[in-house]
Amino acid sequence: MSKAYGLDEATSDLEKFSKDVLKALIADNIPPTPANYNIYFEKVLESKPSEMKEEIQNILEIEEQNDEEESAEFEKTFKEGFSHIRKTMQRVGHIYKSMKHLDTIMNKYTPMLQNSTDKSQLSSLSHSMQDDIGKLNNLVKKDITEIKDLYQKTAMVIKNSEDQSIHDPQYGVYKKSYLLQKINQEITLVEKFNHDTTLLAVRIKDEVFANVKSEKAKNTITRTVARLLLKTSRRSDIIAHYENATFMIILKHTDLENAKRNANRLKSMVTATNFFFGEKEISIDIEIGIGKIVKDRIAEETIVCVLEALEAAKEDTSLVAAICEKDYQE
Repeated sequence: MSKAYGLDEATSDLEKFSKDVLKALIADNIPPTPANYNIYFEKVLESKPSEMKEEIQNILEIEEQNDEEESAEFEKTFKEGFSHIRKTMQRVGHIYKSMKHLDTIMNKYTPMLQNSTDKSQLSSLSHSMQDDIGKLNNLVKKDITEIKDLYQKTAMVIKNSEDQSIHDPQYGVYKKSYLLQKINQEITLVEKFNHDTTLLAVRIKDEVFANVKSEKAKNTITRTVARLLLKTSRRSDIIAHYENATFMIILKHTDLENAKRNANRLKSMVTATNFFFGEKEISIDIEIGIGKIVKDRIAEETIVCVLEALEAAKEDTSLVAAICEKDYQE
């Protein structure tokens, strides 16, 4: 566990810099909110030597790795999709003009065909009309083929956008892929700074769903738990849907003891929540597994660790939360 120091006991350049940021906020009588701290962080950094700037920039790059690349890739995908949609609309415009032109052709030839009694003239008019319609038909076919191709490209862009998205739209939390990315990122930070970070696995108990037959009701219960997780979390916590009725939470700068306190608070809030489906009242309950994010364990191993703790919590119902066996004695 990393050692805690008082504000007057800064032991590294980074800790001294953090102290300088707080001093600047206090000196200017500015509330030390996250937004204000961020502004003063950059402001104070400008006055520091280039070596310190480089060190801090390296730290920021670790915390923000892949974010800019992902944003650029998402923007590229969005522009590509917009381009396909614009071209599709152009083709639809062409077809609209072709239909208007078809109306003009019909208005042109119909009176002549109706009024003509000469067979030779009727044949000539008929061939002329067929020729005009044929040319128009070829243009429409070309536009339809292009629209079909653009539709397939747009559908692929939409799919890629969904794959790149970090949020789960069904539950309003992050996706599993983003969770894995953030665990790996946190492993790098823990290795560099030796702080405590924990991972919680939260699963709705099987007996809650045993009393519910409707899939709609099950989904509503799961979304309710997701909202409660968001409600009880800190801004720095990463909440993600792992699978089915299981969620995971990264608690940054949180040791096992504080993670257990978080688990207690979370379980109390969830179990105090009753869910009504029609006239039926359903009590919600969860089981929780806790594990540490450490430098010598990859993300997948940490996830297995907390899932094993989750099973231990399921077996021993007296536990509010179970701790991963590998972390219990550390």
